[in-house]
Amino acid sequence: LYSIQVYASKTLNNAKRLQQQLRNRKLHSKILFVKPWYKIISGNYASKPAATLAMHKLTALKGSNPWVIRIH
Repeated sequence: LYSIQVYASKTLNNAKRLQQQLRNRKLHSKILFVKPWYKIISGNYASKPAATLAMHKLTALKGSNPWVIRIH
């Protein structure tokens, strides 16, 4: 499985701010705490090409530089 990591921050408030931008665009996301980072990920995709295609829709999100990650 693949997902898109949208953002990573060392502060929860910054992560929550960007997550609200995703909600405003009707995109589901979750914040994971992987010390020392708060990471925002979005989506579950069966293949890397599917995740990459979806990632291109997020590139216009201010403050974000998304990339595809593999999840278990």
